[in-house]
Amino acid sequence: MFYRLVCVSVLASLILVAHVSTADADRYRVYPRAQPRVGIFVYPHGLYFGAGLTGAAVLHRDSATPIGSGGGATLYSGLRLHRSLGLELGWLGTIHGPADSALGDSTEDPWILNGFTADARIYLPASDSHWEPYLQGGFGVYVAGEQNYGELSIGTGFQAGGGFDARIGPHLSAGVRVLYRGLALGPSDSDELDSYLGLITAEGSLSLRF
Repeated sequence: MFYRLVCVSVLASLILVAHVSTADADRYRVYPRAQPRVGIFVYPHGLYFGAGLTGAAVLHRDSATPIGSGGGATLYSGLRLHRSLGLELGWLGTIHGPADSALGDSTEDPWILNGFTADARIYLPASDSHWEPYLQGGFGVYVAGEQNYGELSIGTGFQAGGGFDARIGPHLSAGVRVLYRGLALGPSDSDELDSYLGLITAEGSLSLRF
């Protein structure tokens, strides 16, 4: 009988010690902790190329140059440097119908206007990442001439306005922009700028992004 009591006591002691050891092990066990991750959010950037159709309306004409409203095409290429800044080079080519001049006569030949521009785009905050509104402004060299007489006028100008791009795919976007263009033109064989032409252009375009 005494032997049995001793055995039961020893067995109970072993069970108690094992339980205490397990509890202590759980208390001091080192559990892996989730490590904080530091990430960098990359804003849209890179090259883009685009083409569009544009309409041009004459707002101001203070010389005898009989350029009326017209339309044409644009090509452009740009580099998105930052979330809020992009730089762009562009070409504008439009054909304009004749308009009455300040002298009261008119021409029969259409006028062709070419512009070679450099602009900056300032992107504005938007609640939807698929929409990218922006302001745009820059300078350019413009050449105007009658279709059958070649280059007649050349000068410098500026453009200012804005628009937005809507992303319709991973590398494709559709855009709309409106720009005011102020041109100081003069004869190609002279340094004197004798005319000012104010245009507003409205454009719809498609762009590829890389």
